[in-house]
Amino acid sequence: MKKRLIKLIKTSVKLALLVTLGVGAWYAYRIYMPTEEDDGLGEMPMAIAAVRDITVSVEATGVLRPIKIVEIKSKASGEILEMPVEVGDFVEAGDLIAQVDTKILDQELKQVQADYESAVVRLDIGRNQYERSQILFEQDLISENDLETSQQNFSSAQGQLLRAEASLALAKERLAGATVRAPSAGTILVKSVEEGQIIASSTNNVSGGTTLVQMADLSRLQIRTLVDEVDIGQVHSGLAVESTVEAFADERFLGEVMMIEPQAVVQQSVTTFPVLSQIDNTDGKLLPGMNADVSIVIGRKPGVLTVPNEAVRTPSDGMEVTRMLGLTPPGDDGFGGSDLGRGRVDIGGEGRGDGGGRGDFSAQRGSFDGGGRRGGGRGGGGGGDRASDGGGSGAADMRARFASASPADRQRMTAAFRGAAETLDRDPFGLGGRREDAVVFVYDELGRITSKNIVVGARDWDNTEVLEGLEAGEEVLLLPSTSLLRSQDRLRSWAQGRSGIPGIGGGGRPSGMGRGGSGGRGRGR
Repeated sequence: MKKRLIKLIKTSVKLALLVTLGVGAWYAYRIYMPTEEDDGLGEMPMAIAAVRDITVSVEATGVLRPIKIVEIKSKASGEILEMPVEVGDFVEAGDLIAQVDTKILDQELKQVQADYESAVVRLDIGRNQYERSQILFEQDLISENDLETSQQNFSSAQGQLLRAEASLALAKERLAGATVRAPSAGTILVKSVEEGQIIASSTNNVSGGTTLVQMADLSRLQIRTLVDEVDIGQVHSGLAVESTVEAFADERFLGEVMMIEPQAVVQQSVTTFPVLSQIDNTDGKLLPGMNADVSIVIGRKPGVLTVPNEAVRTPSDGMEVTRMLGLTPPGDDGFGGSDLGRGRVDIGGEGRGDGGGRGDFSAQRGSFDGGGRRGGGRGGGGGGDRASDGGGSGAADMRARFASASPADRQRMTAAFRGAAETLDRDPFGLGGRREDAVVFVYDELGRITSKNIVVGARDWDNTEVLEGLEAGEEVLLLPSTSLLRSQDRLRSWAQGRSGIPGIGGGGRPSGMGRGGSGGRGRGR
């Protein structure tokens, strides 16, 4: 009896563990896989090829600051009697900033004025005495020594007059310096003193004197941004700048790049270069200290046919998406493609039409060569099994061609590769007129999804210019990224390889897919 009880407990524990594992696997499948096999990728978003502007820019952030800050000081020392300005006031050139007490300066001016007048009198007396001495010396009435003495007195009087004139000019300048006026138009940023405070002279004090105010012209502001060394090669003086601030999120403030500082700034192993730009602020909305987002416009192509970047695939990437979704590349008749209805796509191979009925899709395979054209033969795999396409991916095909080429052909191919790489480095966004083959996915006349070859040109962070292959108003599909499709395909294959999970059959094929022959069709359940 005891052994049976122990055996029953062990059996119960094993069953509980199996049930727990099964429930966990089922919940994992429900979380990481589409909830319904019918949902697939869900409703696929569409985009319309439209005429837009291609704008390539380098994004950075910085803090607005005045281009030049002027410190105002007084040449005179003393008590401030009047100071009519406050922080934030706008002053014109010549407006009164501060008035310093002039009592001492007035007394000094009177003293030097008296010294000047005395020097003028002494000069006149000395001149007259020298002239008389010359006459008397010619008549032999005085000695030569007396003549030299009168000449010396006259020269001394001239020197005293020059010193008196200099002292008078300095006294007048100090008196004028007691009245401090704005040297140029600007806004008061900092006010360091108040009325009644004693200040030190900026000319007679070793510390440089007392700063009264700081002012700056805010009609143009400067912003210092750090641009990554990867992008700095595209930036130069004179480029247009567009900036935004949080206070006026819907407005764009224009300016231009003034200079690139030569010394790099390294922060956390990232090398950047400071770029100084001037922003127009004639309306006075921007204030120093505001954080600004800056776009340095490298190039612009207005009024070109574009599609979103998410819709454009490289030929090799387009071929992989074509295989993963069970699509057929466009054939010579311009049609082909999956019999998937307009609306939903399932990675496992099922399609739904608009009416809800399940459709078949062709299992034919094709390939694109490196240039994006049809090449190779058609693979024979059907259903959900992956088959090798006739031409292989563009990269693999290019490597094979390089390996089998002669030394002379390899040299020419290497030179072509290097030229293309140099062109890409000089013009990474294609603003110089570069043409590249690409692929988009569209609905054909029968409502099936098919790939379409196009030629693209310039691009920015959002849109790509279409040179050939599309017309304005055509719709293109925004399919998920290849990595997402690949990860979902791997997860589905893993789940389908496990038996015992509700709703998933065993084996390696996608659920609901038969195994087709060469060029055959796999049928949904």
